[in-house]
Amino acid sequence: MVVSTTHAGVQDSEEQSNASDPVWHNHYVTLSQDSDNCGNDSKVESITFESPGEVDIRDDNADLTKLPSSFSGTDALSGADLTIKPGTSVKDVVSFKLAPQFNDNGELEAVCVTNLQSAENIVFDNNNGNSNSDSSNSDSSNSDSSNSDSSNSDSSNDDSSSSSSNDDSNEASQGIRQSQISTQLGVCVSGDGTFFSCNNLSDQSQTNTGNNAAAQSGGSDDDDDDDNTANQGIDQAQSSDQNALCVSGSGTFDSCNNFNAQNQQNSGNNALAQQDGSGSGGNSANQGIGQSQSSNQGSDVVSGGNTAGSGNNANIQSQTNTGNNAAAQKGGR
Repeated sequence: MVVSTTHAGVQDSEEQSNASDPVWHNHYVTLSQDSDNCGNDSKVESITFESPGEVDIRDDNADLTKLPSSFSGTDALSGADLTIKPGTSVKDVVSFKLAPQFNDNGELEAVCVTNLQSAENIVFDNNNGNSNSDSSNSDSSNSDSSNSDSSNSDSSNDDSSSSSSNDDSNEASQGIRQSQISTQLGVCVSGDGTFFSCNNLSDQSQTNTGNNAAAQSGGSDDDDDDDNTANQGIDQAQSSDQNALCVSGSGTFDSCNNFNAQNQQNSGNNALAQQDGSGSGGNSANQGIGQSQSSNQGSDVVSGGNTAGSGNNANIQSQTNTGNNAAAQKGGR
């Protein structure tokens, strides 16, 4: 099987930065039967840690490309070498759920594949060189007909006076956003001393030099709908949560310290020009540059001896903005 999935809670792909990273990625998978753990459902027998091919997700549309007919890599379950050959013949495209099964000791026994059902709106092409283009989980939203609706056609943005429509309004929404979240937890329990342990360090930096620029011109008819509306924003957000707990039978030294450094720099500008049409419409603009930072730190130290250099919280936050909001508006005749 060729599988595309996103999840947090387990790191089974090289595409993920950590177990909490829900980035979309591909797998080549083989299935087997395990009636003891999965009943009549199949279970994952082997699964590549590498991500063959490419997957592009747009809303609820999945586009899989450049899938090789054979792939050699590492089994994410066992760490052993494996080769899986799905070929290029697409027999079916399905959606599914995964149900992990654990034993009484909390150890993973099996991953069952449940709720198998055929996907709708499937488009695939097996005649694309070595790639299995638009095959496994691709749907009709990737065909020309589904991407040429009225919202993207010329008629919806036509400001020509020859148009029979009485709506020559323009609307623009533009944004540059940067967001960072860090969550750290350290717990140390020692029968003796705790040294240089359970320290949390978070270093976040955001730099934006990009600009938002928009120009809008109303239509030339005499109706009341020659409106211009623009929303422009540059937003930077950082959040850090750090907690440390140390319990030591003797002393605690340089442990359970939290340090957080957050830095934001923006030199991007919002620039907007609006010219109303000849009707009685209007211009409306909302522009903003926002920077936000938050830090929550907690440290608890319990020791039978001293607690030298421990249980300290340090937080450094810096915000620099040299960007401007600039707008020019001109009314109609």
